[in-house]
Amino acid sequence: MNKYIVFLLAFASAPGVVSAVEFGLGVTLESESSGGGNMLLVPIALSPTFLVEPFYYENSAKVTSFLGVSGDDIGFDISETGVGLFYRSPIKESVNFYLGARGGYRIQEYKYDSAGRETRENLYGYSVTPILGLQYQILPTLWLGGEAGWSYRKIEGKNSGSLSGESKRSSESDRTETRVVLRYLF
Repeated sequence: MNKYIVFLLAFASAPGVVSAVEFGLGVTLESESSGGGNMLLVPIALSPTFLVEPFYYENSAKVTSFLGVSGDDIGFDISETGVGLFYRSPIKESVNFYLGARGGYRIQEYKYDSAGRETRENLYGYSVTPILGLQYQILPTLWLGGEAGWSYRKIEGKNSGSLSGESKRSSESDRTETRVVLRYLF
């Protein structure tokens, strides 16, 4: 994760970028029903109406003694890196409506271990999420917003286990997502 943060901060703080546009940092706050995990955002306002927003998302967990059975371990690690493109339109002096999409490259890794039999899934793919949002300017450089989107994901990879050998796996899914967004522009 650190290499992604360094890359995003280095890009956003390059002298040519800083002199031409506003940039900042942001985070999303998501509920467990929306998939959990939070995004780190680097909002770059190219104009009062156009926002480019590189992001990094990570979510991971490990559970032992799943369903009360000793020796069962389940774990996952999901990460996604991408960019959002948004059109912003003021509604009032301190309220903006925005419309756009986020797209990213996704990596999902799962590990199941039950009684010494291990199964792993390594999946890679992409996601595309059209988004509608509303944000309120709390301070001159601090924005609080809410957004809703419809997310489409396509992933492929392999499933390998100690008993089943190796097999290919692919999946397509879609769902709605909502999140609270906090952005600070420097």
